[in-house]
Amino acid sequence: MLKRQNKFMKSFLLILTFVGSLNFQSSAQKIDSSRLTRLKVLSELKKFKIAFASTDKTVTKKYFQSLINDSVIQRLSDDAALDSEGVNTGTSITRKMVEENFVGLYKDLNLDEFKKLFRYISLDSLSFKDKITYEKFYESQGCNYVYEIIIDKNEVQIIYGTNTNEDYANRHSTLPMVCGEHSYIWTFAFNEKHLYFKKLIESD
Repeated sequence: MLKRQNKFMKSFLLILTFVGSLNFQSSAQKIDSSRLTRLKVLSELKKFKIAFASTDKTVTKKYFQSLINDSVIQRLSDDAALDSEGVNTGTSITRKMVEENFVGLYKDLNLDEFKKLFRYISLDSLSFKDKITYEKFYESQGCNYVYEIIIDKNEVQIIYGTNTNEDYANRHSTLPMVCGEHSYIWTFAFNEKHLYFKKLIESD
């Protein structure tokens, strides 16, 4: 009877060991897959950074191929030069319109802030972090400039904006608000090959 119980216990322990091994392998594979995706995303972000370092603004255009949303539509619709294309008379905004007016949109959407963001935030520090935030205060403006990158699996949020520095406001309470509060929240998705624009949210 005792021998039979011992044999049963050995078989049971072998099964537990085998199942545990499978679970460990499965977890390791998930970690490896997640790690690989993060490395690919960071590699694309570094290419993104190089593109923004170029003096030729159109180099970054490929990352914004689907840059058609309410913010862009409003800016293009307000452009009198586009009347001939029928923007103000109901014609849909097209990718061609966005591409042809990209340099103007680059300025209107403060895309130069991407360049500053990449200057202040180390992409390598995102290897094991999902979020990095950097704040810079300009005494002459009374503004905090906030730059942030958030990575969630294959999605990247790039955020920049301004808000009033409270210490400055308290020291200059007789002055009107010197810093407008505004932020741009850009979301890009990674499709295993490259980053592409997904959506833009502007907030005041």
